Amino acid sequence: MRDVVILLLTIGIVPVILRKPWIGIIAWFVISLVNPHKLTWGFAQELPVANVVGLATLIGLLLTKDKRPIALSPEMVLLLVFAAFITLTTIFSWNPQYAWPQWWKVMKIYLMVFVTSMLIFGPYRIKTLFYTVAGCLAFFGIKGGVFSVIGGGQHRVQGHAGFMNGNTDLGLGMAMALPLIYAVAAEQPRGWRRWAGWGTFWLTVIATIFTYSRGAWLGMAAVMGLLFFYSKRKLLIVSCIIPLMIAAVPFIPEQVFNRADTIESYEQDHSSMMRIQAWGVAFNVAKSNPLGAGFAIDFTPDERWLSYAFFLGEWYNQTRSAHSIYFQVLGEHGFVGLGLFLSMLAMTFITLSRVKVHARRAGQAAGSFFAYAGALQIGLVGYCVSGSFLNLAYFDMLYLYMILGAVMIRELTQVPTHGDAALQPNGRPKNPSVIEQRSGVSSVLGVPNR
Repeated sequence: MRDVVILLLTIGIVPVILRKPWIGIIAWFVISLVNPHKLTWGFAQELPVANVVGLATLIGLLLTKDKRPIALSPEMVLLLVFAAFITLTTIFSWNPQYAWPQWWKVMKIYLMVFVTSMLIFGPYRIKTLFYTVAGCLAFFGIKGGVFSVIGGGQHRVQGHAGFMNGNTDLGLGMAMALPLIYAVAAEQPRGWRRWAGWGTFWLTVIATIFTYSRGAWLGMAAVMGLLFFYSKRKLLIVSCIIPLMIAAVPFIPEQVFNRADTIESYEQDHSSMMRIQAWGVAFNVAKSNPLGAGFAIDFTPDERWLSYAFFLGEWYNQTRSAHSIYFQVLGEHGFVGLGLFLSMLAMTFITLSRVKVHARRAGQAAGSFFAYAGALQIGLVGYCVSGSFLNLAYFDMLYLYMILGAVMIRELTQVPTHGDAALQPNGRPKNPSVIEQRSGVSSVLGVPNR
């Protein structure tokens, strides 16, 4: 039955996307993050759902006049340069037969990022995309949280396909999404919707814990610390959380504590030491090869890979992934590639800070943009922390956050067609009605000024 539903939905959404291609962007990211067709048991698992939706969106983009130029914020320009550079490293890859399929996979993500900047604008579409990202990860949070509570945390929460495959990938995604879910919950009016939002938030926290991913735990710790730091109700939170934590300790499975102990005693943990070995290989590869090894360094023969290692351990020494976004990019694309990647991250933080400044100056109408930008910044901190131990440099959510910042700053700073500057020198709207209509900040977002 699920297979038939997915097939009918895929067929039915195509004409909608051709008419309104921005809906195709929403559908694309739902497929990228959730992979709903992989939740079936039959023929739908092999349906090219993403290709169908992506192609329909591109055709719709060509047919529609309802679009904007590409949002060329600094990080988006760096993304273009990075895409060109990793194309060069792929040409000289050590394993071209494996590198080109990975290159194509990454380029599809980048292509849809730029298409997104052309089709997502205005408060409604930006809010819809923000809610879509939060909702996709909330799906896993609710599912995993309920599963953990019912099962007493005895079994590991993990994803099922794509970038959410396995426990570590899903753990990172949920850690990144926690501040987004927090922002959505805080935006809801009092009543059942707000309670549902907070319930989803805490279920996602529980689900992240029981992924048993140490990288996800570190990222979640950073995210929760920042959420607490920026909260205006610190005393209330402490007075509620501490008793709950004390009460929950007897029910937490022993393997959680055992897993946490390995973070401190990493020298005795073979898994941790193998990662450090892989980091050394990535560093030495980049030092010896300005263009790195290209994509698919993981497919390098063991002998060649180990020749770059600083040490061999008391385990089966073989080629393995770097398990770090930083060393992953370093080994694949060298120091130049890593520099471009880090610059993109830094400029995304800066752009989101600019969004917060302009949203605060624009007043009450831009309150949601301020909250969204803050949530995205905290989520990026989670990515940077968790990513130190995970191989997800091309994670969809990173580029989703990047494009959300780019389209929000465009909405807040673009010059209206009326010929009046969107903002005065002090950053305040010259014409509130113009700002609401053209800069994409509207009271329909429903969040008061902060």
